[in-house]
Amino acid sequence: MTTLSEDTRVAYSVKEVLQMLPLGRSTIYDLVASGELRSRKVGKKIIIPKSAIEELLDRQKVNTRTNRQELGQCPN
Repeated sequence: MTTLSEDTRVAYSVKEVLQMLPLGRSTIYDLVASGELRSRKVGKKIIIPKSAIEELLDRQKVNTRTNRQELGQCPN
């Protein structure tokens, strides 16, 4: 399986993102609708830039780290 960092493509379909991330279809569409996951619509298809997926993952890392710090589970 190719990792996101090894893949040379610049964008993915929702179906491809579903295969990469442990998220449900509804969650992906909710993230797109809310703007948390940047996307473009090409015809009827939603295309998600690779950079948008990386940004989402980076934000999740920061949020997880911040939550743990607030709970006193990891050093500052």
